[in-house]
Amino acid sequence: MKRIIAGLMLLFILLPACMAEGACVVDQANLLNEAERKNVSAAAEELEEKYQISVVILTISDYHAGETIQSVAEDYYDENGYLPDGILFAVSMKTREYYTCTTGTVIDDLNDRAIYLLNQAAVPDLADGNYYQAFCSYLRKADEFIAENLNDGSDALYPAAIPSEEKSKNILLTIGISLIFSCLIGFSVVMVMKSRMKTVKAADSAEMYIRPESFRLTENQDVFLYKTISRVRIQTDQNHHNPGGGTTIHTGSSGTSHGGGGGRF
Repeated sequence: MKRIIAGLMLLFILLPACMAEGACVVDQANLLNEAERKNVSAAAEELEEKYQISVVILTISDYHAGETIQSVAEDYYDENGYLPDGILFAVSMKTREYYTCTTGTVIDDLNDRAIYLLNQAAVPDLADGNYYQAFCSYLRKADEFIAENLNDGSDALYPAAIPSEEKSKNILLTIGISLIFSCLIGFSVVMVMKSRMKTVKAADSAEMYIRPESFRLTENQDVFLYKTISRVRIQTDQNHHNPGGGTTIHTGSSGTSHGGGGGRF
């Protein structure tokens, strides 16, 4: 009897830890209320069951010196019992950063271009403080992209975002040939026009065009009329670049390979 009671007590002690490990929504920054957290968890779990991957939403208040939003996202995924294949979306409130971390087969499912567009689905709502809507939009877009890639049977998401090396060479060659022909045509036209103007000579001054004693300048004056100032807004956030269709892969501190990308909101 004592052994049974001890076993039950141990079960109750370990159960919360087991439930916390591998959670779909880890809201350390308390951005969601209970109902919102349940809805986001349900949406993430639906994707997990549909694609047999781990889907994680992680919010943090801050991270330690020497860490980055990327390292925090990768380490959290690697150290908390998630599947070998998955995706994690991390949001840091103090630094106002976001980052998508992909692992395993999801690295192939979501290339850099797809990750950029996936993040952009959430950024407007993140910036406005609509965190629940941001996470819902993110998960819907993730479902759309992964499904599209699986249906194509290859890493075909936005393949034309960055032209291949061969296409780049062809474009440069076409531009070069066009410039050469344009210069030749322009030179020919100028030479023809010049040949028809042999009687025209450059004048040394404007006096040659004025009838003698028909014009006399008695006074001159410079009058300032107005000035024009043009203002152009300078974009300060350089993280929202638009990458192409390749996939950037790097190794986390645990030795696991990850894809991903992020920015600020």
